[in-house]
Amino acid sequence: MPLDYPVPEMFMEDSYIFDLRPTDIMSDLRERLIIDWGKATVSWHQWATNKKAVLAIQANQKYEFKGFDKMILKYSQLKEIISDKILYENWHTALSSVYAIYLIVDETDGKQYIGSAYGEGGLLARWKCYVDTKHGGDAKLKEIICNSPERYENFQFSILQVLPKTISPEEVIEIENLYKNKLLTRKFGLNTN
Repeated sequence: MPLDYPVPEMFMEDSYIFDLRPTDIMSDLRERLIIDWGKATVSWHQWATNKKAVLAIQANQKYEFKGFDKMILKYSQLKEIISDKILYENWHTALSSVYAIYLIVDETDGKQYIGSAYGEGGLLARWKCYVDTKHGGDAKLKEIICNSPERYENFQFSILQVLPKTISPEEVIEIENLYKNKLLTRKFGLNTN
């Protein structure tokens, strides 16, 4: 019996005591491996020889979806999320289910671009266009990338307002214009229209 055994009167002579310590073996599965423990989940001990069924190995997302209002993504993060629809399935579901008014900030100089997403595929489809083209077809963003080809890596994406897919494109554009007026992105930012 170890000297510091917490309840000496419960120690049995035919028992073994192991000093368990975590190792790096299979550490990539930590917090992701789901095992069917059966009735053993309420037991204080386990037999090392018992086989346990692996129910699932959860994906290891780098970027957790915490809600539209908390979303701030660098271009590289957005690209990873858009490019992996299996690992980031919850992101794809959320982004494709809404229209939105979004903000792109060029971290190089702080200039802002206000955009809107509507139509089939919602915000996911619109942001996929930025991943594919780097500029999304927007005139001043094209100009920036033409003059400085790697500048898109400094773009930060966020959502100003989530909109239901039940509103018309005209209503979305009206809300987008309101944000452009509030933030003066035509005068001091990257919007041309």
